[in-house]
Amino acid sequence: MKLSVVIAVYNHRDMIAVAMDRVYVLSVADMEHSIQNGGSRDGMAEIAHDRTGRETQLRREADSGFYDATNRGIRR
Repeated sequence: MKLSVVIAVYNHRDMIAVAMDRVYVLSVADMEHSIQNGGSRDGMAEIAHDRTGRETQLRREADSGFYDATNRGIRR
């Protein structure tokens, strides 16, 4: 069974590195990680992009809020 972790984020530059580190320390063999960014303007996307690994997908697209972003990540 694959574990899917979705982080929906908008303008949380201070927290994205911490959230990503929490995911990366999980000891799960089959895991995927998706970050849904609703068009942040605080440099958050650049920080996330610099830290992404092969198991992380960073999506930058407009959405209608937290639930829309989360559902987009789940659909992927």
